[in-house]
Amino acid sequence: MGTRGGVVLGTMLLLAGLFTMVACAGASSGSGENPASPPSPDAASAPVGASSASASPARAADESPVLSDTGLGELRLGVSLKQAKALGLVGERTEESPDETCEQYTGAKGSGVHYLYFTDDQLIIIDVTQAAKLDTGLAIGSTYTQLHNAYGDQIGNDTGPGRIYVTAPGAPVKAEYRVALDSDTAFPDSKITEITLQTVDSGCYE
Repeated sequence: MGTRGGVVLGTMLLLAGLFTMVACAGASSGSGENPASPPSPDAASAPVGASSASASPARAADESPVLSDTGLGELRLGVSLKQAKALGLVGERTEESPDETCEQYTGAKGSGVHYLYFTDDQLIIIDVTQAAKLDTGLAIGSTYTQLHNAYGDQIGNDTGPGRIYVTAPGAPVKAEYRVALDSDTAFPDSKITEITLQTVDSGCYE
C-alpha cells in the first residue's frame, strides 16, 4: 500500500474513533437522573407535619353583655334616647309607659336588654335579660348566697317582698341594683329572677 493509501486509512480510523467517543458521551449523559422537579405551590405552602384539616378553633370567649355600676357597656345611665338608639340597643316604645315623663322601651333583640326607661330624655333604668350578667359574674338564676358573697355590705336594708336593693357606688349618678328573687323572703338558695340598674327614686314604678 502506498503512502497516500496509508494516510487515508489513518484518517478514517481517527474519525471512527471520534464518532465512538461522541456516542459514548451522549449515552452516558442520557443515563443520568433527571434533576428534581420544583415542589408544587400547594406542597411548598403546606407547613411540615400540618394536617389537611384545619385546626379546631379555640373555645369562643364569653361575650355576654355585662351590667356594671355605670350601665350595660356603652349604654350608660344618663344617656339620651337618641344616643341609646345609636348603639342599636333600643327597640320599640311600649304601651306600658306610665306617662309622658317616664317612657318605657323594649331592648333590641339579642342585646341583653329587657326594658329601658327614660325620663326627661335621660336613661334612668336598665332592666336586663338572662343573657346578660353582672360584672361580678352573677346573672339571673344565681342564688341569694352568691349575691350576698359578691356584694356583702352593698346590700341595703330597704327591701320588699321578693326584692333586694344593692348600692352601685361607681354609677355617674346615685343608683342601685334592684334584684328580684323567686321567694318573698331571701333564703340562701333563693334564685335571682330579675336584675335592674336604676337611679335612686326613679319614680317610674313602685
